[in-house]
Amino acid sequence: KGLGVLAELRLEANGVPASLVRLPKSAMERLEARPGDLLYLADNRWWLGGLRSVHVKAGPVRESGETLLINPEDILRGDLDPSRPVVVEKLM
Repeated sequence: KGLGVLAELRLEANGVPASLVRLPKSAMERLEARPGDLLYLADNRWWLGGLRSVHVKAGPVRESGETLLINPEDILRGDLDPSRPVVVEKLM
């Protein structure tokens, strides 16, 4: 259970370590994710077919805020547009 559950969040470039993101508590609960789980982030426009996406690991839960904290390097690596929301899916 939990696989295939999606959350849609806005990005916030922050000084978190590369390949690690911090999600709000509500998104972590919706995804049934825990720190260390593998996540897939993709631009929310389905027609891009994953061209703008990145694999990352969930970091510590954010107790406040509604954005996903991500390292600027991961934004570049995934060719993500920080002004657009991303779809988050738990893989493992």
